[in-house]
Amino acid sequence: AITVAVTMNWTNSLTGYWINLAAVSVCDIGFILFVLLPKRIAVFPGIVGPIIWLLGVAFSTAGVMALR
Repeated sequence: AITVAVTMNWTNSLTGYWINLAAVSVCDIGFILFVLLPKRIAVFPGIVGPIIWLLGVAFSTAGVMALR
C-alpha cells in the first residue's frame, strides 16, 4: 500500500486509488473478522486502526471525487 501510495497516488492516479482501497480494505476487514470479532484482543485499542481506515476511505474518496 505504501509503494502504491508513493508511486501512483502521489500523482493523483485513479488506478492507484482503487488498488490501495482494495489492498487496505482486505487487510482491515480481515483484521476485524479474525481478530476483533473473536475477541483475540481488546476492542478499544484494536478498533483504532479500523476507525482510521474508515476515515481514510471517506477522505480519500472525497478527494478523488473533488478532482474528477
